[in-house]
Amino acid sequence: MKLRYPRRPFAEVHWTLLAILILLWVFCLYTRICVSGTRYPEVILGTVTSCVAIWVNHLRVGSIQSVYNVINIFSGVLYDLLVFFVVLVFLLYPMGTVDCYTPKAKVSELIRATSQAQEEINKRISQHQSITAAGAGLQIELSGRVKEGFISNDGVIVVAGEDPPAVVIFQPTFASGVVTWKCSGLPKKHMPSSCQ
Repeated sequence: MKLRYPRRPFAEVHWTLLAILILLWVFCLYTRICVSGTRYPEVILGTVTSCVAIWVNHLRVGSIQSVYNVINIFSGVLYDLLVFFVVLVFLLYPMGTVDCYTPKAKVSELIRATSQAQEEINKRISQHQSITAAGAGLQIELSGRVKEGFISNDGVIVVAGEDPPAVVIFQPTFASGVVTWKCSGLPKKHMPSSCQ
C-alpha cells in the first residue's frame, strides 16, 4: 500500500508565492494586533488570498466543463485555505501574545482609583457647604497601578503610577451648591480625553 502525503496549499504554483502570503499575514496579524477601528489591510489580504486560492485551484483542475469541475475547484480552495491558516496559526503561536493595554487605559485605572475619595469629599462638601477641610484625614489606598497618593485638606487628590510614569490631579470646586471636579495630569500624551 502506497502512502499518500497531503498536498501542500497552493501546490500548483511556486513555493515562493506561499511564503510571501504567509509573511504578509504574519506581518499583518502580529504588527497590527493592537490596532482598533477598521482593518482594511486584513480585509484586502484576505480577499487576495482567497482569489489566489481560486486561481491556483483553477490551474489544477483545468478548464471548467462541468459542475464536477466547479466542485473540485471550490473543494480545493477550502482545503488550501484551511491548511494555509493552520500553518499560519502554528507560526504565530510561538510568538506569544502582545500587550494591547495602552498607556491611556492604564492611566484610566489611576483615575478610577480616586472614585471613593471623590465620593467622600463630595459628601463632606455638601454637608459643610465648603471645600475647607473636605479632604482632612482621607487617604488614597495604594493598590493596583496606584504607587503614590495624596489628598490635601481642601480635597485636591493626587495619584501617581509607574507603568507608565504618570501623575493625575483632581481639584474640586464648589459653586451654587454643586461640586465639580477638574482633572489634569502629566504626561499629557497618556491622559484620557476626560483629563486633558
